[in-house]
Amino acid sequence: MWGDAFGPAELEQWLADEREGYASLDGAGVEYAHVRGEEHGYGFRGFNEWLGYRHLPAGPLGRALGLGSAFGDEFLPVADRLSSLTIVEPSQTLRGAMVGPIAPEYVDPTPSGDLPFESEAFDLVVCLGVLHHIANVSHVMGEVGRVTAPGGWMLLREPMISMGDWREQRQGLTPRERGIPRDILDRIVVEAGFTVVRASWCDFPTTRRIATRLPIFGYGSQVGAVVDQLLSGATSFNYRYHARSPWQKVRPISRFYVLRRR
Repeated sequence: MWGDAFGPAELEQWLADEREGYASLDGAGVEYAHVRGEEHGYGFRGFNEWLGYRHLPAGPLGRALGLGSAFGDEFLPVADRLSSLTIVEPSQTLRGAMVGPIAPEYVDPTPSGDLPFESEAFDLVVCLGVLHHIANVSHVMGEVGRVTAPGGWMLLREPMISMGDWREQRQGLTPRERGIPRDILDRIVVEAGFTVVRASWCDFPTTRRIATRLPIFGYGSQVGAVVDQLLSGATSFNYRYHARSPWQKVRPISRFYVLRRR
């Protein structure tokens, strides 16, 4: 995996390039309306509930850790079931005071990817569309495995396509982000000590375009999440990391994992 073998100077530069990368994109306002001074703007709630949260056990979920969770809106479906919430977030802009009834504690990431927490410190980890912004993915996932208690849960979503030539500037993307090939991520999560409880293809290319005209099919609703999952599953046979023709782009972009720490 490109980035896994980087030295300290390269890791520090990568983090510097990505620290406010997402906050500076126009697209950040789509996912986080807080950037525009609005509330309740997180657009992936139905998506996360359908593909992730509904597969977790009922009752208290304990101590939670969010990686790159910004305002923490992705925890809203379960915020009242958490005893604490810690968010590792590089941006100083994408931070908030409350997530439902709980006040999150924010921690800055380290260039090395080391997590400044004791082993087995968390019962739930949520990392949605974040690992592909990180250089040394394998090390960071190993750290996540270390700080997750045995029997604890992790929700993980990542794009699994090349996202163009990420060595050059790309419209709507941060300088360093690149998708993670499925076979590499499958290996990394197992090596980090997790068992895959559920893995769902998602993020079909045309779903968001449809949602601009018919919001009910957006990722904010479970209806949209179900439709997207069906389209993604039906075209998953056509998955490839880098598409070289229009037909090869007719495939799901991402994969959503429900993981449990062994």
